[in-house]
Amino acid sequence: MKNTSSNWTLAAVSAAVLAALVAFLSTHAVAQQPQDIADSALEQISEINAIKDGFTPAQQKIDSALVFAAMKANGDLVFTSVADVPETIDPATNVTVDITGTVSQSLLDAIAAANGVVLTSSDALGMIQASLPLGALETIAENSDVQTIQSAAQAVLNAGSVTSQGYISHAANKVAAMGITGAGITVGVLSDSASAARIAALVSSGDLPPGTHSLPGQDGSGADEGTAMMEIIHDIAPGANLIFDGLSAA
Repeated sequence: MKNTSSNWTLAAVSAAVLAALVAFLSTHAVAQQPQDIADSALEQISEINAIKDGFTPAQQKIDSALVFAAMKANGDLVFTSVADVPETIDPATNVTVDITGTVSQSLLDAIAAANGVVLTSSDALGMIQASLPLGALETIAENSDVQTIQSAAQAVLNAGSVTSQGYISHAANKVAAMGITGAGITVGVLSDSASAARIAALVSSGDLPPGTHSLPGQDGSGADEGTAMMEIIHDIAPGANLIFDGLSAA
């Protein structure tokens, strides 16, 4: 299978899974307005919830879309209520991922042993970008030096290496030519997490502006959702300053 077609297939699998995850993330709305949710949607939410509750510690470190794609590729994902995701892909299909954690020789050896290739790495930032077989992600995640494994962003240029769809959705493209960039404005983002390592990597790639930071003690412990939000804001208002404040656990 050629790499291009593999990437398209993986994208299709991930899109289908993420569509189901959107329903799962709407649980609070379901609780408040059950009359607006079809029985089939409630069943899908329940099934996705049950599968995620069964994630192993290693799977919990990995981007959910990648976990579901790997499960599908291995024949371990059988939905009863959720429409089947596209054709099964080969677990040997390579995917490009960003790994956060400690860049140790043990981890580098594990990537090599899994037939993976390290594309870039930074000891200081605690980041590795690697090409790995989809079926090997769980094995790599079991390494104690790994904190998270996420799909690597694909380059579509506007601000930095990646431009989000938010740039178009919010019509920022229509005012950018007028010189409106958000310069002189500071935008604060509230979410569950924005790790210093991820922020530093994205500042380095130009996807976040210099000076972007989390407030002291507010990095959080999630999967860098706040960092992703700041990437979207930087695409929309590339001249604005960005800071992050983690949501309280209370």
